[in-house]
Amino acid sequence: MDKIELSRVKLERIQDNSGYKLDQCQLSSLESAQSLGHQLLDNYDREVLIVIGLNCKLKITVINPAAMGNVNRLSISAREILKPLILSSATRAIIMHNHPSGDTTPSRMDITFTEKMRKCLAMLGIELLDHLIIGDDMYSLRREGDLQDEY
Repeated sequence: MDKIELSRVKLERIQDNSGYKLDQCQLSSLESAQSLGHQLLDNYDREVLIVIGLNCKLKITVINPAAMGNVNRLSISAREILKPLILSSATRAIIMHNHPSGDTTPSRMDITFTEKMRKCLAMLGIELLDHLIIGDDMYSLRREGDLQDEY
């Protein structure tokens, strides 16, 4: 039998030189998350979904734009959300996306997606703290009862 060689993959976290010091940023309240959401998402004319990883002290480990859609819909797989969280050793996560129309009312798809992601993240030991919809205001699926507390 011929010798079999296994391929190896090396994953390495690289430092971003943008000037942001994520390890010094903490999201300790819904208001601070809302402020960050508006800062990151207000200028888009299409839906963008961002995943934020946090450590156990709520310090940001990663901010990753995971998907960009069109004016009223985006498509994303769990993989695009899970990968940056795993690579940054996050123990908690916040998902946020914008509604360019300004209306932050969640669609049925938003609620279903959030519940699926909560279950995926829980299997990996990552708690989904919230899913925020940013528009003229902000909608918190946790605060409004659309995100179950099972972790």
